[in-house]
Amino acid sequence: MSLGVTILAALLGLTVGVGSMVAYFVSERSRRKPIEIERPVLSSDLLSVLAVIPGSAIVLDEKDRVLRAGASALAYGFIQNDQVVSQELLRDVHELRSQGRVSERKLIVDKGGNPPKPLRLQVRVAPLAHGLVLILVQDVSAAERVQDMRIDFTANVSHELKTPIGAIRLLTETIRDNADDPKAVARFSKNLEKEADRLSALVRDIMDLSRVSVEDPLAKGIAVTVDSVVREATDRCRILAEESGITLKVGDPCYARVYGDRDQLITAVRNLIDNAIRYSEPNTPVSVSAKVEDDLVRIAVVDRGIGIPAKARNRIFERFYRVDKARSRQTGGTGLGLAIVKHIAAEHRGTVTCWSTEGAGSTFTLVLPEASELRGNDD
Repeated sequence: MSLGVTILAALLGLTVGVGSMVAYFVSERSRRKPIEIERPVLSSDLLSVLAVIPGSAIVLDEKDRVLRAGASALAYGFIQNDQVVSQELLRDVHELRSQGRVSERKLIVDKGGNPPKPLRLQVRVAPLAHGLVLILVQDVSAAERVQDMRIDFTANVSHELKTPIGAIRLLTETIRDNADDPKAVARFSKNLEKEADRLSALVRDIMDLSRVSVEDPLAKGIAVTVDSVVREATDRCRILAEESGITLKVGDPCYARVYGDRDQLITAVRNLIDNAIRYSEPNTPVSVSAKVEDDLVRIAVVDRGIGIPAKARNRIFERFYRVDKARSRQTGGTGLGLAIVKHIAAEHRGTVTCWSTEGAGSTFTLVLPEASELRGNDD
C-alpha cells in the first residue's frame, strides 16, 4: 500500500495513531533534529490528503491557533481570525489534549434565512503529530433529512396499509358469519371489493413513487410527443370517469415534444386527471389541454369540482396529505398522486402549479421545457 493511501486511511479512521503517520510529512528534517519553529508548515502531501477528505478540515497548532481551515468552517462561525470561537469545539480540543481521547459529536448551526434553516454537522476531533489537532466538520443535514423522510414514509405507509387491510379482514369475517344471508353477503362483498381496489391503488402508487424516486428520466430520455402522453393518460382514466359520471374533454393537439421518460410523464398526467375526477361532482366535465408558450409546454387539467381551501394549497403536494379525508376514503384516493406528479415534474426540470377556488374547481398545470434537440423520439 502506498504511503499516501496509508495516510488517507488513517485520517478517515481518525485513530489516535494518525499522528505518527502525518509526522513524516510535517518536515523531512524532523527525523534529524527537533522542530524548533513555533508554527510548523504543513507539507504539500498532508494538504493534498486534507483536500480530498469530505467536509471541512481545521488544523490547530499546539496553542490552538488555526493553521488551516476550509471556507465552510468560516461560514459555520467556528473561526474568527486565527482562533476557534466555538466553545463546543474548544472543549473537545482541551479534552483531547488532557485525556488523549478522540471525540465525536453532532452540532446544529443556524444557517439563517427566512424561515431559518439549521445545519446538522458531524464533528470529529483527533490528534496529529507535534501537538497539532485535526478537526473534521461534515454537513450531514441532507443525509439525515433523507433518513427522516424514509422513517416518516415508512410510518405513513404502515398506517395507510392498516386501514384497508383491517377493513378487508373485518368484512371477510362478516361475510363468513352471514354466509346464510345472500343479501348481506352481496352487500358486504361489494364493500370488500371496494377496499381491495383501494389497497391495490395504494400499492400501485407506492410502487410508482418508489420507481420515479430511483430512476433518472433524463439519463436515457427521448423526445416524447406531448399529444400521445395526454391521449394515453386520458384513456387510462376513462373507466373511472364513466363510473363517476364525469365527462372527459381533450383539447386540440399542440404537436410539441418534451424530453424525458414517456411512462413517467403519462403517470404524472394520469394522476392529475385521476385527482380531478375524484374531487368533481357527477355530471361535470374535466378538461385536459396542452399548449406551448415561451418554449414551455403547459399541460392543464381543469375541473369544476369542490375546489381546494387556500390554507391547504401549500400542502397538497405532500405525501399522504388529503384535503378531505372522508372524501378520499369514499373515492379511494391514496394521498400520493400529487406527490408523484411533483417529483416527476422536478426530475424533468419542470414544475406543477395549482389554481383553485372553493366551490368552483381547480386547475393543475404541468409545465415542462419543450424539447429542442431530439436524440430520439417515441414515434
